[in-house]
Amino acid sequence: MSEKTYDSTSVQGQDFYPKHLVIPIMPETLILSACGILCNDCEYYKGEKSPRCPGCEAQEGRPFWGECKLYFCAKEQDVEHCGLCSAFPCDKFIDLFDPSQGQISSVVRAGVLTYRAKHGDKKTIELLRKIHPN
Repeated sequence: MSEKTYDSTSVQGQDFYPKHLVIPIMPETLILSACGILCNDCEYYKGEKSPRCPGCEAQEGRPFWGECKLYFCAKEQDVEHCGLCSAFPCDKFIDLFDPSQGQISSVVRAGVLTYRAKHGDKKTIELLRKIHPN
């Protein structure tokens, strides 16, 4: 596992993110979710769409759209993210996806989490920044 430097961050004066999930990379703090999404790339996280979402962890697995089954599954399995679970990739993971993106999003997230499990958070963020340069 890669060496990590974590910090907490706050949004509108509230501490939302536990230290083990926040990866400070200047000039922004990047948030990786348990399911393989880089929150910073989400239009709801960025405030481009309403309602604004501070991320799954900050919402304790209950973002504006409902309850995140993958968040709770990762907690039950006691893993930081789905890619570290012994059952990964499971049917639950593959069958849960954003309908606007289609099931291909599950397959892409599975690849991201496989890479994350092997190479760590920092290299995963570097990879995601190549795919989605802000």
